Amino acid sequence: MKKRLFFTWVLMCTALTSEAQAPINIDSLRKVLAHSAQKTPSYANDTNKVKTLIEMMNYHSMNSDSGLYYSQRVMTLAQKIKWPKGIAMAHLCFAKDNSNKNKFNEWRLSLQKAMVIAKAIKNDSLLAECYWGLAAIYGIKRNYPLSINYFELTASTYLKVKSYFEVANAYNNIGYSWLQLGNKKKAMTYFQKTLLFARQHKQELTEAFALSNIADLLKDSTGHQEEALSMIAQSIQLFKKLNRPVYLAEGLATIGQEYLEEKQYAKALPYVRQAWETFHKYNWGQELTDDNLDKNLYEIYKGLNQPAKALFHLERYNVLLDSSLKSEVKSQRDIVKIQEEKDKQQTQINLLQNKEIQQERTLQKRTQNFLWVGLGLFILTGAGLLWYNRKLRLKNKDLEEKNEIIKEVTRKIQATEITALRAQMNPHFIFNCLNSIQLFTAQNEAEKASEYLSKFSRLIRLVLENSRSEKVTLENELETLRLYIEMEAMRFKGKVAYHINIAENIDSSFIQIPPLLVQPFVENAIWHGLMHKEAGGTIGVEVTQPNENLLHIEILDDGIGREKAAEFKSKSATINKSFGMKVTNERIELINQLYNSTTKVQVFDLNNQQGEAAGTKVVVEIPI
Repeated sequence: MKKRLFFTWVLMCTALTSEAQAPINIDSLRKVLAHSAQKTPSYANDTNKVKTLIEMMNYHSMNSDSGLYYSQRVMTLAQKIKWPKGIAMAHLCFAKDNSNKNKFNEWRLSLQKAMVIAKAIKNDSLLAECYWGLAAIYGIKRNYPLSINYFELTASTYLKVKSYFEVANAYNNIGYSWLQLGNKKKAMTYFQKTLLFARQHKQELTEAFALSNIADLLKDSTGHQEEALSMIAQSIQLFKKLNRPVYLAEGLATIGQEYLEEKQYAKALPYVRQAWETFHKYNWGQELTDDNLDKNLYEIYKGLNQPAKALFHLERYNVLLDSSLKSEVKSQRDIVKIQEEKDKQQTQINLLQNKEIQQERTLQKRTQNFLWVGLGLFILTGAGLLWYNRKLRLKNKDLEEKNEIIKEVTRKIQATEITALRAQMNPHFIFNCLNSIQLFTAQNEAEKASEYLSKFSRLIRLVLENSRSEKVTLENELETLRLYIEMEAMRFKGKVAYHINIAENIDSSFIQIPPLLVQPFVENAIWHGLMHKEAGGTIGVEVTQPNENLLHIEILDDGIGREKAAEFKSKSATINKSFGMKVTNERIELINQLYNSTTKVQVFDLNNQQGEAAGTKVVVEIPI
């Protein structure tokens, strides 16, 4: 049975229509607008017009041009009459339009604007819808912990306004999110909570979905099959009562599948047959379903010794399967071409290696012949040649062993290079921190040492967590960076000042970048730019987002500049500090190759009005 977890990532727009009329057809909506246009402008008339325009926007929401047109009209009129709630609803209209176009950044910004107004006017219905939309965005991005957090806010806010249908669905979606995180126990807890709440408030549709979800989890548990079937039977009755044929059919198919697996063909037939007829009645049978109803009917009729009916469904199943495979083949052609190219390159590698082995074997044979000819005349030379021959045989054996594993090494090398470089950087980063702790301890500054150790423990935790991930949130990366700078500032006794500025339009908890990508540039600025400056200096980190797909980070320092730093570097122990920069540059090159991205790093020298060196600026541009 296809899992039906009443989980919709589309903006529900319940607040948009809560005060409007029941759904009407498009002609009725046009008449309402025309009638409003003939009336003398008034606040009441204009607010009703805003609500009607929202209905029009919902009707045309799947049409990108019309949806945007009506959203703009809603905003224009709401701003004209200075109606805060109408302006908030207009932002929600824009959010819905952007959700249909998968413009996630614009979608999120529209929701945040609506949320600010909803909080200001204390409108819980609007606020709950904003929470729902944010939960949807994070769910689509598979950031389930944040999605769960916003669904919790959604449920508690809708509960205040007694919107029980939305509360029940929020609980259900929290259960679904826990299921995606692999926590079946918490998923079961929320599905049961959904069931209890739905029954208390007579939300039969949500009750039916909760029963189906619980049954799906129980089926995977030993000894709970009968309980699962009982719950599916209860959901079937509710779907039948509510006239939801597609979900009714899936429940019937699930029960039929259980009987089929036990080879109880006579019991399975009425359930699977009714499911098949329901799918075809509503024209859903034109594609291969998750339940493979035709395949199941073939097996049932075959088990009941009805060959004619069994053949009919077998032929239908084969036609549907062939159609599905054709679409898969078309989508996989590029993968096949890539694999063919990899195989071709591997063949060339094997030829070169075999040629090298053959050359070694030929040389070995010649050496052996020479030994037999000169053995009697040159005893000492012969002994040396025997030793040399043994060395060649060992080398030849090593080459043969390498030839056996070269294929596996070639396939893994690209992924392991990035992992290895990230693993190199973490010890390098931690090594610098340990040096700082050692210095404080040597100076017997107990209070500062305690503060430093506290920061260090937090830094270690972040570094260890980040080392397990290919990417981390921008918020996580900047927190790691802040801790590092504070520790260095303590070490140099206030000679290092800093500031980290993030543009208002950036959601640092949403954007993800490779870990420890910015820190080596800051470290380089401190050690090469500020360390040799007697009065110390300032490190500035500016984070902006010029567009939806690009993150722009600038690291500025007012140190001695690169030219002067190069002179110190040739004489100073800090020459080893360039290791982190080297590794970072190699990581960027490999990340660009592996993900086909264009992460860029540029370094600029800063000069004052007299033309003297006044620091360095590093610009990092990361596609997101």
